[in-house]
Amino acid sequence: MIRIRKATEQDAAHIVEIKNEIARNTTFFLRSQDDDEEREEDYRRKIGEREKKGGLTIVAEEGGKVIGFLSFSRVPYVRFCHTGTFGMGVKRDFRGSGAGSSLLQYLIRWGIEEEGLEKIDLEVFSHNEKAIRLYQKFGFCEEGRQRKVMKIREEQYSDVIFMGLFV
Repeated sequence: MIRIRKATEQDAAHIVEIKNEIARNTTFFLRSQDDDEEREEDYRRKIGEREKKGGLTIVAEEGGKVIGFLSFSRVPYVRFCHTGTFGMGVKRDFRGSGAGSSLLQYLIRWGIEEEGLEKIDLEVFSHNEKAIRLYQKFGFCEEGRQRKVMKIREEQYSDVIFMGLFV
């Protein structure tokens, strides 16, 4: 059974491990295997800073092991602080297990209760069709697109799709 909970600074190592795994094995992430790996101490600091600024970091666990994460950050400017954006990832062996859905359900419920939050935004690469279908399942709508933002390899690009959900 998948359990969702708020992340602690001790979860930073597991989250960084998942992020680095995704960067090494897919083209669905900002960083590639050729970029520097994220460091545990940097992410540990981000967890605390994000929460102080009205954000949220959560993890998905199965059998007591962290299998996924979601990090949500509020926009710090007064005119934009009613919005925020998130990124998420699930370990390869647990994709399709419901972990992503569970993380999104938690975020949306939390967002509805969060004072002043009106909208959740995200960016997703156009070739990540499974993620796009997941976001659409939860009511996220495409709001725009930037063409050929990510260069996957020579002559192969991916657009960035902007999606949003009003809570």
